[in-house]
Amino acid sequence: MSEKLNTGHEQKFHLEDAGKEASERIEALRREALEAASPAEKADVESLEANAKEVAVTSAELTSNDKEPDSNPTHFSEHRAHKAKTYEDTVKRVQSRLSAPERTLSKIAHQPQVESISNAAAKTVSRASGILGAGVCAFVGSFVLLYLSRQYGYVYNYTSFIALVFIGYFGGLCAEILIKSLRRK
Repeated sequence: MSEKLNTGHEQKFHLEDAGKEASERIEALRREALEAASPAEKADVESLEANAKEVAVTSAELTSNDKEPDSNPTHFSEHRAHKAKTYEDTVKRVQSRLSAPERTLSKIAHQPQVESISNAAAKTVSRASGILGAGVCAFVGSFVLLYLSRQYGYVYNYTSFIALVFIGYFGGLCAEILIKSLRRK
């Protein structure tokens, strides 16, 4: 087996020469066929060639991007539509298995407006570091404040718990940002 696949730049020139040779050979065969054909066959061939030239689409027309994007949906829009339909079918199938109160709550929670707000909140508000910081700060801070208020005879202020939750949440977010910025360096 002496065949070898050439993939270098020499192969490109070889293929271009082969394409020219093939085109010349096809044209020569076409001329020979027309010479051997009867006058009726020649007329048929010429009319077929004329029709083909009228119907043929040029490469410029094929590659033009003048098409309406809505008239020819792309792969991505079809994928998005399929994904949305599958999601709706899944939600309906799961809701059919729920009890009446759960189904009602699920229908409310899966409204497009509620879902968009929930998804936005999930990406920003419910950060794990913020929730962890809020919980730890509220627990430790409330414990310390309760101990100090009992020790020194003060009245415990319950709004301090809410303040500690917010302080802990923002502290957790700041800690996450600081840790991520240090890891990048």
